[in-house]
Amino acid sequence: MNEALLTGLATIVGPRWLRQRRAELATYTMDGLPTHESYPGVVVLPGSRDELIAVMKELHATRTPFVARGAGTGLSGGALAGGDAVLIALTRLNRILSVDPKTRRAVVEPGVVNARLSEAVLPHGLQYVPDPSSQTACTIGGNVAENAGGPHCLKAGVTTNHVTELEVILPDGSLARLGSAHGDAWGPDLVGLFVGSGGCSASPAALPCDSSRFRRPFTLCSRTFQASGVPVKPSRRSSRPASCLPRSR
Repeated sequence: MNEALLTGLATIVGPRWLRQRRAELATYTMDGLPTHESYPGVVVLPGSRDELIAVMKELHATRTPFVARGAGTGLSGGALAGGDAVLIALTRLNRILSVDPKTRRAVVEPGVVNARLSEAVLPHGLQYVPDPSSQTACTIGGNVAENAGGPHCLKAGVTTNHVTELEVILPDGSLARLGSAHGDAWGPDLVGLFVGSGGCSASPAALPCDSSRFRRPFTLCSRTFQASGVPVKPSRRSSRPASCLPRSR
């Protein structure tokens, strides 16, 4: 790996958040697919949206391939990078940016753990529906990349049905906003195209989710998977009167 690139990345995120030694890289050689293994050239862990954008711009300027990674619980091998590539781990981008119980929208960064979002909205009588079996470890950004689902999705739909808007970082470090916080936007369904793409087109930075309607409430933002719009569904454990909750059909 180019020394100038390593120096540039360390300057952006700090030397502590750059993994280069083989023993450190071993953690990132596999995801949930046990038959595939690959050592990345280096692992970088940005801690903010601005750091993520700066990392993407640095990689673009040096024409360095990269792979974005969440918690590494997927079963497709999509979170693995080769020796000539930089692995961008998004687990430090783990903030729930906002929750609006009235509109049932949440805006989260890509590293937010799936189950933590439901825990955060439970006091409002809501829950985030897509529930992969790894929900106590997997991240919202990874769920968006893989279009993850679980038992609840048989009724309520998979991740793409609960993402309204995405803020994504393109390979050159520029930002793009897909979809609409109010629901389906006019024109091509770019959110539907992005969700499940494995991050091949961009890196999510912010994800908005919706809980009142089973539409797309996510918003991947330009911080390589930062969420800003995740849908949340009323929880059966809610203490609210039943009349306050939408009826299930």
